[in-house]
Amino acid sequence: MCLIGCDERLSDPDAVARKLAEKLRILYSAIQPEIRSIPNAVADQHLHCMRSKADCYASGANFRMLRQHQLSNSGSFETYGIPVDLVDLAGEQVGGTDEVGDEGIGRFVQNKSDLAAFHEHAGESGKARTIAKIECREALANLTEIVAEADAIMIVREALSIALPVEDLPTTQRAIVRECLGQGKPVIGITQMLNSMERLSLPTAAEASHVASAVSEGMDAVVLSAETASGNYPAEAVAAIDRIAQRVESDAAYTEQVHRHPIALPTIGPEDAIGAAVRGTAEILPLCFTAAYTFSGSTCLSVARARPRSTILGLSPSLETARMLSLVWGVHPIHSAASPTVESMLDDVFREAKNSGFTESGRPFVVVAGMPFGTPGSTNLMRIAWT
Repeated sequence: MCLIGCDERLSDPDAVARKLAEKLRILYSAIQPEIRSIPNAVADQHLHCMRSKADCYASGANFRMLRQHQLSNSGSFETYGIPVDLVDLAGEQVGGTDEVGDEGIGRFVQNKSDLAAFHEHAGESGKARTIAKIECREALANLTEIVAEADAIMIVREALSIALPVEDLPTTQRAIVRECLGQGKPVIGITQMLNSMERLSLPTAAEASHVASAVSEGMDAVVLSAETASGNYPAEAVAAIDRIAQRVESDAAYTEQVHRHPIALPTIGPEDAIGAAVRGTAEILPLCFTAAYTFSGSTCLSVARARPRSTILGLSPSLETARMLSLVWGVHPIHSAASPTVESMLDDVFREAKNSGFTESGRPFVVVAGMPFGTPGSTNLMRIAWT
């Protein structure tokens, strides 16, 4: 999947159309020889489609149609497995990032080098958090290295349904989720969740099943897009997807699958041992919550990967980290003050948990952290306390 875009805003649709047509023709010229070499009738049809799109963008007679919510400042189409450089395509940039809060969403990611380029674009320090969008065949071929390099993964279902045969989409989605769970990275499902709710007040049975499957497979979050961005029933769509997710999570089969069958991990470290200990403790004791005190987010991610049977409070003195933790399975993020000692940390945890309504008299809770404080990946402390 190749994504092209332009800098002009939609206030000037004529300029947008001309710019998109120019970029589309550049890309068409660049990949035409490669597509011609594919012995597939679909390739010829695809070239015709690209020519038609370019003509449509450039034709003044079609501007009226394009203005009616069909023209945006980016567009995408499948290149049938032919890799296209993110930059240096006849001087034009393809792909890029969308900034959302403290995260950057890497579009058209094909390998870990693309993510390195996104980090460089976001800041010289290379510390920007990046959500990689999986939307093309090249990304699937390099999935393991992309998941390792990214801070989170976004499964773009609509794009993958174009890049792959439709019958491959469900198994591909499950494979992506398993890879993310194994590496302890948040995974998000987006696009075509409740598509019909752009125009209808209730989802279809098939859409409800799609959302339920995503939750059951272990996704950290399911995200609405057009349903709330331009749909007629945004509030109803949010309420519907929330009801479906909560119903799945209350099902006994989901509980059995998530809490009693540990995720197979490719590598084991000290933080995984702490996570497993939290999970085991939650099976034995009636924990009212598990608190993960974290600076970088790694401690909280280790606990969440273990899927304990208790709410996880992700406390962090870093506002950026607290915001990132809102994407993680089972986590209630809290921006807290920095604690210089373990005892002050325990006091802060109890106070924040009580203020948020998670404490219950006489019930235990667990606190995990990394010592010394502020050292990423140093998860090595677990305490059990009572309210």
